[in-house]
Amino acid sequence: MISVDDMPAPGRRLLAAFCLATAVAAAFPSRADTDTAHIDETGLAHIRADNMKYDMKTGISSYTGNVQFSYKGIELSGDSVRIKQTDDAIEQLDVSGSPARYRQTVDNGETIKAESLKMTYSSKSNQLILTDSARLEQAGHIVESQRIIYDSAQEVVLAGQINPQDRVNITLTPKKELPEQAVPAPAAGTDGNK
Repeated sequence: MISVDDMPAPGRRLLAAFCLATAVAAAFPSRADTDTAHIDETGLAHIRADNMKYDMKTGISSYTGNVQFSYKGIELSGDSVRIKQTDDAIEQLDVSGSPARYRQTVDNGETIKAESLKMTYSSKSNQLILTDSARLEQAGHIVESQRIIYDSAQEVVLAGQINPQDRVNITLTPKKELPEQAVPAPAAGTDGNK
């Protein structure tokens, strides 16, 4: 029997990739059991897909077919996901779908939902860039545009800036309705005039 320490580096990487793929597959129940990815706040990435390809030289992995991805409280789903890793950390995710979807629950308990045909998430800049039929929803507020940038660290949303003919559609939902001001009724027996 060969010890892992005796294996050449490419063999150790292949074994590590196989173990990772096996662990990811075991961590998720079958599609019949659930349609949502597991959220794990520990920093582990969980991926479910019909197919996967991992290029050990570039650190790029590609997943196709009903892909569900969760990482540090962020859920992404789409037809395909491409993940770029650097130094064993996720650097960027590219998601496409019809539509691709994003979901995150922030510290105050509100859920941010987004969808578009294409999206890119950069962990370095904490930015989600939505392009092509983009929609972002938070606390009842909805922004729709062909391009939306959501900066989760700064809590800033930018929309528009692709085509001057495209407009940004925004729906704002007040947190509380203002109470109707009651108009006092005239006293009994009077007509309301002095």
